[in-house]
Amino acid sequence: MIRNLLTILVGLGAVPLHAEVLEVRGDRVFVTVVVEGKEVEALLDSGAEVTIFDTNTGDALGLTGGTEVEARGTGAKTVRASLVENITLNALGRNVNIPVAAVMDLSDVGSRLLNAPLPMVLGREIFDAGRIAVDIEGGRIDWVERDTQPLGKALDLSPSHGIETIPVEFGPLGQLRADFDLGNGSGLLISSKLATDLDLSPVGFEPAGGIGGSLLRAVVIVPEVTLAGRTFYDVRAHVSSDLQVPANVGVSLLRHFMIVTDFPEKRVWLIDRRRQTTTTDVSASPHGGRIETSPGPVSQWYRVAGKPSDTPIVLLHGGPGQGSQTFQASIGPELEKFTTVVYFDQRGSGRSDRPSNPDLYSIPILVSDLDELLDTIGADQAILLGHSFGSVLALEYAAKQPDRVAGLVLTGAIPDMPEALQALCKRLESEDPDAYRRSISMVDGTQKCEPFAAYDDKQRKDWIEQAMFPNPTVARQVEEWDNIDGLGNTGELGNALWSKGLMSYRFEAAERLSMPVLFIDGALDHQTAIEPQQELVSKIVAGDLLSYERSGHFPFLDEPFRFANDVQAFLDRVEASPK
Repeated sequence: MIRNLLTILVGLGAVPLHAEVLEVRGDRVFVTVVVEGKEVEALLDSGAEVTIFDTNTGDALGLTGGTEVEARGTGAKTVRASLVENITLNALGRNVNIPVAAVMDLSDVGSRLLNAPLPMVLGREIFDAGRIAVDIEGGRIDWVERDTQPLGKALDLSPSHGIETIPVEFGPLGQLRADFDLGNGSGLLISSKLATDLDLSPVGFEPAGGIGGSLLRAVVIVPEVTLAGRTFYDVRAHVSSDLQVPANVGVSLLRHFMIVTDFPEKRVWLIDRRRQTTTTDVSASPHGGRIETSPGPVSQWYRVAGKPSDTPIVLLHGGPGQGSQTFQASIGPELEKFTTVVYFDQRGSGRSDRPSNPDLYSIPILVSDLDELLDTIGADQAILLGHSFGSVLALEYAAKQPDRVAGLVLTGAIPDMPEALQALCKRLESEDPDAYRRSISMVDGTQKCEPFAAYDDKQRKDWIEQAMFPNPTVARQVEEWDNIDGLGNTGELGNALWSKGLMSYRFEAAERLSMPVLFIDGALDHQTAIEPQQELVSKIVAGDLLSYERSGHFPFLDEPFRFANDVQAFLDRVEASPK
């Protein structure tokens, strides 16, 4: 937690939405900003009233000649600082004007709190600039358009001593105000008065303090803390004698939520991450059940949720064999706000049956299962959203049953598998020539590259993840969601399809696609190739392609709010299109 007792105004240059990687180290979060054409790593701190540059950083950027002042943070002493004016920096893709920033020696803070240099603290100016989504566990931070209604529990922000506060309940004392402080990586902080009112006794003492040097603080155990409807028990806290509100809530508690802040409108939304990842949410099917499909029979799981709509959006997962868990835990609830969402586990996936007989799996069989699904939910038409292998099913079903498909959204799409494999081979050749040579075999006297044969199992998994995920944190989150409740991919579907020629798949029925089609491509997705998508779009009457410059194979995870907004706009377009 780092503060400065200055109040400033913020100016903002408007640019489109995009996402940045949020670097998480312990309970501290960092973003990379650009100042004077140079990249600088900054500690993100909603509790800092102004942005602060370390002296060395300031010198390197030419931030000199400011007004000398005394500043006090949360440490033991005041420190000297230089105030500089009118700095423009680029944060999260937007130009933000900093009317007044502080330049001071942050070496002590970096050494004590980070065990590393601290070049910069990005203060509340960025939060004052607009609505921002922060997903600490997911390692993502996005701008959010004002017309997007966030999920979660809405809390009022109220300023106190230059910092925004939120309501927090402390057991029998009820609701009190606490600083909302993403710069606090040291745990819950409570005032001496609150410790007395709760009749808490110290269980020890620990060094603490930010700018101004180290000091000792008492450590207490708070029996009960309730934030946005979620109760935490036996919470460790430091006691501060100079805290100006009852408490300060930092990353250790806030990371349990997905967060949307709107400082200008004095609101913050907290979305309990358990709602996104727990077994109860992922496995529950209050508006759904199972269908029996042929051949088999095979029992397949589905769930219907969200805002009522005559034309639901059916989510077709990838893998093959991944299941709907990641959809449910991420973008699905965002889509549910404006349309009916149908989650469907394909045969051999998720909560559906996984027969071992390979004869029960093929693309035509999976396509026919979709007919049974739409009949069961009573949908004459649907919009199909296919991810990765799911894009194959979406395309094939739309070509077979165009009258039942109002529109297609395809992301991480593979309309031409050989072209995607060729792109992987080119990447392999440029990045790892030895591995490329291992991937080459002779087939009928011709050299053939098989990229997945270049590495052993562990190396192959790492290489594929690097191709799909620009942010390793997202890769870990997908793996966690996929495997929740023992639902991970066990290979029955994928193995059967590989043996039946999936590697040679090409979609060859563009003339059948009369409905609107939207491709959403991740520019950092090296698992697919954009050229086949562009070629297919050129052949479709109502085709469009968006490329997300900061996304990999999962654009709905790398840039979720942009993705949801684009899907909503597409639904509006479908609604307005001639029937």
